[in-house]
Order: sequence, then structure tokens, then C-alpha cells
Amino acid sequence: DGEQEGEDFWPLLKQQLDNPQWRETVELFPGTLFDEGGKRRVDKLLKRVLELRSPNPDLTEDARIAGIMGRLLQPMNAYHYKPPKEIDEIYQQVLNRATAIFTIDGARGKSISNRIESAEALGRGGDPRLSKENFAKPEYFIEVPGTGWRLRKFLVTVQEYQEFVEQEGYQESQWWDQAGWTTQKTEKWKSPYDWDEQLQHPTRPVVYVSWFEAMAYCRWLSDQKKLSLCLPSEELWQKAATSSTGEYPWGANKPTPELANFNKKVNSPTPVGLYPDGDGPLGHCDLAGNVWEWQIDSVPGEDRMVIRGGSWSDKGEALASAFRSYIKCDTRQETIGFRVASDLFP
Repeated sequence: DGEQEGEDFWPLLKQQLDNPQWRETVELFPGTLFDEGGKRRVDKLLKRVLELRSPNPDLTEDARIAGIMGRLLQPMNAYHYKPPKEIDEIYQQVLNRATAIFTIDGARGKSISNRIESAEALGRGGDPRLSKENFAKPEYFIEVPGTGWRLRKFLVTVQEYQEFVEQEGYQESQWWDQAGWTTQKTEKWKSPYDWDEQLQHPTRPVVYVSWFEAMAYCRWLSDQKKLSLCLPSEELWQKAATSSTGEYPWGANKPTPELANFNKKVNSPTPVGLYPDGDGPLGHCDLAGNVWEWQIDSVPGEDRMVIRGGSWSDKGEALASAFRSYIKCDTRQETIGFRVASDLFP
């Protein structure tokens, strides 16, 4: 870290702080500094990251720095490390500014293009909403009254699905039903389609996953989290998406670019939770637009499964809470993702 001549890691590391291919290296690095020189060396690393900010940083720059800082700090919980007050105060200011875009008040007055750019920057650095530690928080697994189930606030993201891929979920038959395992072997799936490109956008919903892959992920995640997780039923999803004031999750107003990602106005999926004005009545994000959502239900007498919610490429009528469509189990499209539900919760 520059304390000895010719031994400064920083010129290399600062170029890779939000590179998805360096994610694990960056996350583990502060722990090696702690072993070598204790709190002082970690303090120095964090100070260097904050010094990357320009004198008048814009929202996107602060989002990037907030994400990086969060990823560096999270593993240090194992050491009971706390940054010094002067570092923590700046970090909290940057973090609050960056994450405000996911709230109604914080999004107001900022263009959707600016919010997308900032959310992408935060996601590459490390979005605190989607950390492993926050997965099962009650505010992110929302109870749907009268059902006995909780439905996750967010769609499953690329970075979450990445763990399934990297832990060889495609090579282990225990996570797949027989039809899915046979299809996966026949098609030679090793990951979702266009996976390298998806990895550049960690907090977008994962897409190009079939119903078989979504179900396999749910089984694997159930084992990882020690929860009972699966795709939602149509009935559960419908209850979460139905507003008492209108035909859309947010109510009666027709879809607009501030309420949802639809009709190719962005022309791609967007980071989860970026349309707070369009959240469902219970607080679920992206129930309308962004990507279609696989349901656990099939069409009676057919091999097609139900999908709900509409996508970034669909017209406004597909975003109505009652709208439904059907598609084959092995279909992989850029417009289809999923979220998970749980009937058992601590």
C-alpha cells in the first residue's frame, strides 16, 4: 500500500474496483490488509476510494463510490471493523444520496436516464439493497395478507443468479426436475444466454432463463438460505399486484415512463426497483414492466407455463394486473425473468 518503496497495489486496484471479473478479489482484499497491518491499512484503503470523488461529484459518480465502499466494508464485519468517524460520515452522505433514487422523494426531479445510469454504477460497485445479508429481511420479503406467503420485493438479479452458475448449479442434477435436466443436457446450457453481457449489469433482473432454470434456482436457493422458496403462484402474484384503486399495481393511472419500463422506451431491462412510483400496493417493485415473471402454474392440459407483468418491450395494456400470457417451459427470452416466494419465514 505504498508504505514500502515499489510495493503499492493502488495503481492497479483502483482500475478494477467495479469490474465484475474482480468482484471476489476486491471484496476479500480489505481482509488481507487487516491481517497485514490492522485497522490502519484498511482506513487508508477506504480513504483512497473516497478521494476518487471529484470536487463536485454528480449522482452517478457518488453511486459508484457508494457501491464500492459498501462492498469493501461488508466482509470486514467479520473482523468487527468500523471505519473512523471522518470516513464513515462521508460514506453515509454518499450512500444516502445514491440510494435515494429508489424512493419516491429521491427520484422526483431526476430523469429516468440519470437514475438508470446511477443505478447501473451503484450495481457495478455493490448495491446494498441486494447484499446477501439483506436477502431475507422482512422489508424485502413482503407478506401478502391472507395467503400465508411472502413475495420478494425484487426480481432475481444477475448477481444473485451468478452464484447459482458459479457454484455449478447447471452441473448438479439434484436441483432440476427430470424434464428440466434432460432439456438442459440436450441444449447444453451452462448459464443463461448472453451471460457475459448480462454480467456487466449485476442488478438488472436475470433474463434468458427458462422455467426449468428458474425452478432449479429456487431449489438451490432454498438449500442455501434454509428457506422454502419457489416461484409464486398466479393467485399469490395477483394479490400482490392488485390495487384497490385501479387496474395497474400502482392504481388507475395509465403507464408512463415514470411508473414502469415498457414499450421499448429504454429498450432493455433496468436495475430492479428503479420505478418507486410504480410499486405495487404492498411495496413490491417491477410488478408491471421490466420483465415478465414466470409463475409456478401451468396451463391446464398443456406444457405451457403462465407469465405475468409485461416487459420492457410490451405496450401499456400488458402491464395491467389482470393481464396474463403463456409460454413453453424451455423458452429463454430477454423479456422473461422471475422472483421468488416463501411460505416459511423466520
